[in-house]
Amino acid sequence: TPPNRHVELKDGVLTVRKPRVKSGPQPSVDLLFASLALECEEQAVGVVFSGTGSDGSRGIQAIKAAGGMTFAQDESAKYNGMPSAAIASGCVDLVLSPREAAKRIPLLLEGLEEKTARSAQAPQASSDYNEICAVVRTQCGIDFSNYRATTIMRRLSKRTTLLHLPDLASYLSILHSDTAEVDRLVRELLIGVTSFFRDSSVFKALGEKVDEIVKAKQDNEVVRIWVPGCSTGEEAYSIGILFAEAIRKLGRPIRYQIFASDVDNEALAAARRGVFSPSTAERMKADILQRYFEPLGLEYSVKQTLRDSIVFSRHNLIEDPPFSKLDLISCRNLFIYFKPDIQQRVLERFHYALNSGAHLILGKSEAVGELGHFFETADRAQKIFKSARVADSPFRPSAFTPVRTVASAPRIPRHVRPRNQEVRAHEAIAKRFGPPTVIVNSNDRPVHISGAIKPYLHVPTGSSQFDAFSLVDEELRPELRALLLRARREHMVVRSRVHTVA
Repeated sequence: TPPNRHVELKDGVLTVRKPRVKSGPQPSVDLLFASLALECEEQAVGVVFSGTGSDGSRGIQAIKAAGGMTFAQDESAKYNGMPSAAIASGCVDLVLSPREAAKRIPLLLEGLEEKTARSAQAPQASSDYNEICAVVRTQCGIDFSNYRATTIMRRLSKRTTLLHLPDLASYLSILHSDTAEVDRLVRELLIGVTSFFRDSSVFKALGEKVDEIVKAKQDNEVVRIWVPGCSTGEEAYSIGILFAEAIRKLGRPIRYQIFASDVDNEALAAARRGVFSPSTAERMKADILQRYFEPLGLEYSVKQTLRDSIVFSRHNLIEDPPFSKLDLISCRNLFIYFKPDIQQRVLERFHYALNSGAHLILGKSEAVGELGHFFETADRAQKIFKSARVADSPFRPSAFTPVRTVASAPRIPRHVRPRNQEVRAHEAIAKRFGPPTVIVNSNDRPVHISGAIKPYLHVPTGSSQFDAFSLVDEELRPELRALLLRARREHMVVRSRVHTVA
C-alpha cells in the first residue's frame, strides 16, 4: 500500500483512496478488514502479523462477526503490539507463527467447507445439536434453539474444525467439561457486524424520517427510540447523532431517549464505554466527529451529551417484555437469525411497542412477511415501515408469553408474625432519616414504600393494582424499565442520570 493511503475492498475490487482525516494509521488495516468482512462475510480470513500499535484489532472483530476466520502471530512477532491487541479483543481463532498459518489456513478452509455442507442437511434432527443448545441455555440463559439452525450450524462447524474435532458429539463432550468453551461459543454466536452509519443509503433515508419525527413533536416532548441487538453501540450512537442534528437544526426544545439493548454483556460494556478506534473517524464527516466525539489518545470517545441520551441495557428480544410508546425501532440484521415463528412473535411485539404511525427499520434481507397488515411500507428500498392502526386486530397475549416454560418454584406458606417494638422502631428511623424508597416485586409492583416520596413520585388514583412505572412521570418510564431490567439481569446496582425535580 502506498504511504498516506487506505486500501479497501469494494464490489470485488481493491481500491486505493486518500484518508479523510489526518489521525490514525495510514494505511489502516482496520478499514481493509472491515471492508473485507462486509464484502466476503463468512469467506473472509484476517491475519494480524508483526507491527506496532493496535491497528487491526477492530477489523479482526468485524471479520469474526461476519463469520470469517481470524488469526494472529505468536511470540515470533518482532513487534507484538498489533498481534497482542488483536488477541486481547477476544476475536482471534488461532495464534500461530507465519509458517504454521501458511499450512493451517488452507486445510482449515477445506475442512470447514466439507463439514458445513455435511452438517447443514438436517441440524434440527440431531440430538447432539439440541443438547448443545440446552447446555448453552443452562449456563448462559440464551436459547439458541429459537435461532435459525443453519446459521448456528455454520458457527458450530467452524468451532469443531478449529479444534480438530470430527463431529458435534465430540464437541458436546468438551462443552460439558469446559465452561470456558461455552463462553467462547456464545461469543462466537452473538458477535454482530456493526459500524457507524453502516449503509449510507439507509441512513440518508432514515435521516429524512428523523426530521419528520422531530418536527411532529411539541416543545419539551421526548422522542423514544429502541435499538434491539445494539452490539457495541455504533448503531445506537449513529441514530443518536441523527436526532441530535435534527433537533439542533430545528432549534426547538425537543429531547430524545434511546434504549439500546442486547443479550451480550461484553458488547454492552464496550457500548457503555463509548471509545472507538481511529478508523471511526474515516466513516463520518469532520464536523460530526468534532461535535460528538473527543480525541482520547489515538482513539475517539463519545461526548457526554450524546452518552446521556442513550441507555444500554441487557434485554432478550424473544423472552423479555418490549419497551412501549416508541417513535422508532431500528432492528437491522438481527431479525434474519430467528426462525419464522419467532420473527412473527417479535414483529407483534414491535407493533405493540410502537405508537400508531411510528417507524420500524429492518435489515435489507428482512421483511414483515405475513404481518404486513400491521406495517405500511414507508421506503421499500431501505426497508423502513410505519406502524399501522389495526382496529379489528385482537390483542395477542401469545406474543408476550415466554417461548420456553420455566417450572415455577413451589409455593412456601408464609407465617405472618406480629410487628414487634423493634420492627416499629426500625420503620420510624427509616422514615425519618432514610431516603425515599420503593421496593418492587418481580412483577414491578410496589410491595413497600417508605419516606417522603411525594416530591419525586406520585401514587395514581383509581385501581390499587398499579406498577412502579405509574409512579413516575411518563417521560421517565422507559429509562426506569431499562434500569430494572439491567439490575435483574446483571445482579448489580444501577443508577440513572440525575433528574431535577421541579
